[in-house]
Amino acid sequence: MRHRRHLALARRVHVHRHDDYDAKFSAECWAHGTVTLDDGRVLANEPGGARGNPTNPLSDTEIGTRYRQLIEPVLGKQWIRFSIS
Repeated sequence: MRHRRHLALARRVHVHRHDDYDAKFSAECWAHGTVTLDDGRVLANEPGGARGNPTNPLSDTEIGTRYRQLIEPVLGKQWIRFSIS
């Protein structure tokens, strides 16, 4: 995080523990997020459990998409075609 803009953003991020979520851990991993923009708008999502575990699995399409997002920048599109064919 050497870039000044990243550091400035990191200083504005606040993470808080939530007793209800802690009580569900480690069987479930819950979170929610709220972002207040510079113009005052607030973006928020509903509390929910993490995706991609046995109780809240990803679909085959979501797994493929995630795989491509992680592999392509490192190994390239050709590796993706080879690895999933």
